[in-house]
Amino acid sequence: MMPYASEATPLEDSLGQFSQSEILTTQQRDAIQNDLMQLQQKMAIIEAALKKGSQNDDPEGWSLEREEADFKREQIETRKAQSIIRKRQLLIGRQNMSLVASGLNQSELKLVRKFAKKTQSTWDNKITEKTTHV
Repeated sequence: MMPYASEATPLEDSLGQFSQSEILTTQQRDAIQNDLMQLQQKMAIIEAALKKGSQNDDPEGWSLEREEADFKREQIETRKAQSIIRKRQLLIGRQNMSLVASGLNQSELKLVRKFAKKTQSTWDNKITEKTTHV
């Protein structure tokens, strides 16, 4: 019995859920890492300001505004670098994925082809040295 176009097969459900949960987990991890980096940068600025303040009794020796401007500039540079790294990881990850689809009926094979096309990966009917997912 063939499923209707509006119905999802178990294979399609499992692929979709895995993909979505993997993306969500990656997004959460990236958000936490970004928050942690920002906190570390703020702590470094505060520590530097405290050191300068304790070494200098003259309040003109350092400027909080200058420290904040430096912090914001570093933050922007960090975000740009993280964005570039994420884009590279996505491209590399997509290029390296190679699927194996053997012993499947026509409708299941169609789903694998569709998934491979969507993720820009390759697929084969037998395991090769480039295989990353079965």
